[in-house]
Amino acid sequence: MATGGSVFVSPFDAVPSPDGCSVYFTALDPATGGGAVFMVMKDGSGLQRLDQGNLLSAPVGISISSDGQTLYIADVGYSDGGADAGAILSLAAGGGTPAVSIAGRQARSISVVKENDVDQLYFGGSGATGQATLFKATPGGNPSAVVEGGTLGEPGGIASDGTKVFLVSSVSTGAIGSLLEVNGNAATVVVGGLRVGLNGGAALSGDGSAVLVAAQGASGASSIARVVLADKTVTFTAIGAQSEPSGLHRAMNAEVYSFVDGLGANGSGAVWVAEK
Repeated sequence: MATGGSVFVSPFDAVPSPDGCSVYFTALDPATGGGAVFMVMKDGSGLQRLDQGNLLSAPVGISISSDGQTLYIADVGYSDGGADAGAILSLAAGGGTPAVSIAGRQARSISVVKENDVDQLYFGGSGATGQATLFKATPGGNPSAVVEGGTLGEPGGIASDGTKVFLVSSVSTGAIGSLLEVNGNAATVVVGGLRVGLNGGAALSGDGSAVLVAAQGASGASSIARVVLADKTVTFTAIGAQSEPSGLHRAMNAEVYSFVDGLGANGSGAVWVAEK
């Protein structure tokens, strides 16, 4: 759909608009090496950069509000002039200058989940003790820790239908990566042994029967792994032939998925769209 080169390189994460007609993604600006946010239509047309001010550093996660008006960016390298502490930044979907919504926490993955008609930000980062933590907050609100430490490892992609919450962990006991289900203040392994990329992505299928995970297949190619929740079977669909599967999200109101290969066919990365 969109291939890196002169406009962007090394995409991190991508999220469709709620109706699935366009895709927003984070990547690096090849001219400056800094972070950036882009939009492209589902058919690959209309690629444009949205953020102004060159404020982003390492925007490894992105999600979008349920009304499609606001983007939320997890920038693990964002700094206000002191030590890198990370932040969740907000950006109008039409473009503009990002603003800090939630400071600190070394935020690196994010998903907007609509719960009881209210948008909630679930994001992975670091807690007060330095342990990996899954946080939850309303936009601009004070985050609370949902799960901290334990099997959480390095929290990656987050998938939820407003009742069940799943996330990808790139480090867990005896596995390269795992899909976890959150139960209260603990996370249990659904399946392990998944070879996930730098920012493992996850999305629930439209009917809630399966979780899709950005992961390498048996050949090492970037793939979408489909984990059927009823019997825990895993099948892979290759996307391209490279090996840095990353951000994966589903449109809130459509069976449209965005997927990132951080390497891509030319080594500069690519953003893909898949439809059921």
